[in-house]
Amino acid sequence: MSHWEDQFGDKALSIDTQRRKILALTNELSKYVKQGKAALILDKIFANLYDYIETHFKYEEDLFRRFHYHDSKNHIDEHEFFIRQVNRLHKDHLEKDDPMIGCETFNFLLNWLTLHVKGLGTRASLKIQ
Repeated sequence: MSHWEDQFGDKALSIDTQRRKILALTNELSKYVKQGKAALILDKIFANLYDYIETHFKYEEDLFRRFHYHDSKNHIDEHEFFIRQVNRLHKDHLEKDDPMIGCETFNFLLNWLTLHVKGLGTRASLKIQ
């Protein structure tokens, strides 16, 4: 999205790099889901998602404040939705013995990449394997 690039310049490149981590996690989870073994990797996936929340969201929201990004409220609302969903999925993973949680987590991440990352703008061209 050109508006994003115009406002944040090279900072958008760093954001894209951070977002590629979600793409890599999604692709990794996809391989395990296809094999019916998602439960084996979900602990690692959730640990990385919490790291992403801590680093990426904080970094991005700091940029919003610094550059007075006009749509920051909507974007932060999306971040809060992401956090709620990750917390719910993680809780389900810890409390239930349900193989579908891996699929549900994969679908959530895929939708996040499609709707949030691509929908709200990024310089990176993301491709799901």
